[in-house]
Amino acid sequence: MHTGFLKFEDYKGDIKYKRTEKWLKTTNYYKRDSAYILKQITTLDNKIFKDYLKKIKLMGLSGNEITISEIISQSNYEYYVIDFWANWCSPCILGVKLMNDMAFPERINVLSISVDKEEDKKKKKWTSKTQELK
Repeated sequence: MHTGFLKFEDYKGDIKYKRTEKWLKTTNYYKRDSAYILKQITTLDNKIFKDYLKKIKLMGLSGNEITISEIISQSNYEYYVIDFWANWCSPCILGVKLMNDMAFPERINVLSISVDKEEDKKKKKWTSKTQELK
């Protein structure tokens, strides 16, 4: 989760970036996999990230394929919160429930993206959990 934040070069001067980087280096996760993590937090410039994001294809609830850039072009929101979750992830489900109770400003839209395992996708577990969570 924090490694994504550390990828953005624009954040490097931010105090939160330095705190996050310092905290990350104290974790067992970092101690076990530091070489891998350092590769993952190599900074991206915003243009490369945006180009990458435009190419990601998602499956909608109705089974149609759509890209994030298509979703954005079809709506009038100024900002997006991208929430990654899985039907088997308790903290993820709690996060979705908390966001459902939040009053986001009108300019913000939440994009919830399921990262379920392949076998769960085939069983459509993410669609039933999506309906359950509204």
